[in-house]
Amino acid sequence: MYRLFAFTCTRTLSRLLLGVLVLALSFTYGGIIASSTTHAASGVASFSMQPLHADPANPLTKSYFVLTSAAGTALQNGLRITNTGSASGTVTLYPVDATTGQNSGLVYNAQNAPRSDVGSWLQLAQQQLTLQAGQSAIVPFQVNIPHDTWSGQHIGGIVAESDTQASTQQQNTFHVNVQNLSIVAVQVTVAGPQVELLEMTGVQAGGANGYQNLLISLNNAGTALLKPYGTLQVTDEQGHVLQRAALKLDTFMPHTTINYPVYVQSKPLTAGTYTVDLLLTYGHERTLHTKKTVTITSQQIAQVFKAQGPLRFVGSLAGWQYAIIGLLLVLVSGCILFMSYTFCRKLVISIGKKP
Repeated sequence: MYRLFAFTCTRTLSRLLLGVLVLALSFTYGGIIASSTTHAASGVASFSMQPLHADPANPLTKSYFVLTSAAGTALQNGLRITNTGSASGTVTLYPVDATTGQNSGLVYNAQNAPRSDVGSWLQLAQQQLTLQAGQSAIVPFQVNIPHDTWSGQHIGGIVAESDTQASTQQQNTFHVNVQNLSIVAVQVTVAGPQVELLEMTGVQAGGANGYQNLLISLNNAGTALLKPYGTLQVTDEQGHVLQRAALKLDTFMPHTTINYPVYVQSKPLTAGTYTVDLLLTYGHERTLHTKKTVTITSQQIAQVFKAQGPLRFVGSLAGWQYAIIGLLLVLVSGCILFMSYTFCRKLVISIGKKP
């Protein structure tokens, strides 16, 4: 009898938790299950590129193009493009310019963005081709360096854009467009004087969503690629050091300017005027050491730390958020089921021991 009671109790709880689990999975269906089903339905073409000719003395040339020449010359080269996917596909090739991202490092402009550097020098023999799965092709191209180009390091890229894959789930109007892009860098060093010069042009307070930062305006006024590193120190009007951060920037292209964010750690900076002391080492042991003042207002602080907006309902969450919710519900359900079974078992034992 007591075993029957424990079994009935546990089974009832199991059914209840199973219903919760099914409900959780139904929430994740639109963001996770539908997506997985769509991608598994058919093969997808995927394209990779590599230089046709590599310099044995420079391992980097196996991954991207490293070219050197004088202004006013033309270079002949070629790339190998391979369909590494599991289905036939058509790929479109086009050149783009590169620039420096806000957090440093190279970023590539969009196809329709104006081209004024390496992107405008590249002339591809083919702009579109179709490859079977596992098939490769050679695409020749020419680099035409203008006569009036400044000496130094320039970077662009060749983009391989495959056909857009569309996925649709009709019951809950789930629709995904997947765009596959592959980029190979083209670095061209134009002969002539190489100048290494980094400048700090200003600093301003910034931040959002509870994260306060200082935006350091940096300008690579030289002609060489840089990777600066160093420290940033913030002091108040009394000379007290309030913040000290180690900095390590990625590739910083010549003739580009960024507002590099340095996040305030531990205690936020209150309204007032501060001194920002920046020390960076770059290039061939060159240094940039400069101080700037920045004023933080009460309005700026309120903007950074203002109350968050209303909570979003499950239907507006991203796919990874659905997955986390589903996983948490599964874990909680399992814990509750185990504790309920243990409780019912102890309850039966205690009842059975009563005279």
